[in-house]
Amino acid sequence: MASAPVKAPFPPTKAPLPKDARATRELLKHVPQLSLAERDRRWDRIRKKMVMAGLDALVFLGNDIYWGMGMANLRYVLQVDSQIGADAIFPLVGDPVVWNAVPHMNRPTSMYLSLQEWVADFRNRGGIPAVADEPWARLPRSFRPWCTRRATGATPSTATASATWCWRKA
Repeated sequence: MASAPVKAPFPPTKAPLPKDARATRELLKHVPQLSLAERDRRWDRIRKKMVMAGLDALVFLGNDIYWGMGMANLRYVLQVDSQIGADAIFPLVGDPVVWNAVPHMNRPTSMYLSLQEWVADFRNRGGIPAVADEPWARLPRSFRPWCTRRATGATPSTATASATWCWRKA
């Protein structure tokens, strides 16, 4: 007995997406927002506590457990919520990064760029490896030759620790 041909779950669009497709700010008029002043107040307090604790970054691993309570910290710090979870890194210096949604949900761009103004860098969900690679990616290129890239088979925690050591020395 021959099986029926399998259809792709997400067939390609009939027309390609425009190369300059980007998020619209129109939705901001209709979605309640916390102010940028509130964001700055929260981020300033958090970063002061990070300095006192000797932390270079905060890592958020959000999930959809218990009616969204697994996302509470991301909602407070980054004004981002997701029913499928999200991960984020909040550095002491620089802009935060949020990994949320699978590629087809971020096509042509992340919906959060239209729904909030606090975070500008949204990426496809990449799991722990994507979060662990971010400190290395933020190292100045001129400093990288002195740092040893993680060995094949290294765990994300050892890769992050190695990159963080180099980051502090930079």
